[in-house]
Amino acid sequence: MNETGAALITVAFLVPIIILITGAVTDIGGAMIAKENLYKACLISAEESTKAIDISRAQHEGINYLTDDFKDIITGYFHNNIEEKENFNITFLDYHVYESIENPEYIEVISGGIYSTNFLKLINIKDISVNAHAIGRLKRID
Repeated sequence: MNETGAALITVAFLVPIIILITGAVTDIGGAMIAKENLYKACLISAEESTKAIDISRAQHEGINYLTDDFKDIITGYFHNNIEEKENFNITFLDYHVYESIENPEYIEVISGGIYSTNFLKLINIKDISVNAHAIGRLKRID
């Protein structure tokens, strides 16, 4: 009789722990998927923004001068390629041009967001910060 009671107490103790671990894995997996989606959107917008060069200026002067709309291209491609989700909010989108706008070598797109957890709220982790960045390389005209 005592063994049955001990087994029942052990199971009653382990079930909530197993549920919490399963929930934590679910929340962490969701944050990793959100990070992958951020990276994909950053990569596409970085690669597409490298195509925004002034062709006539490149032919005449031999430099890759970025057009004025490359910022809009970054924003447009980013928002077209990010999946909107109820528990994920994008907090920032930024870019950095390496070298100069007159003759850039790389364009880096950086983004971040907040993933709202479901199960980890039980242990007072309300959200997970997610960041991603990608670099697009401009080919030199030599």
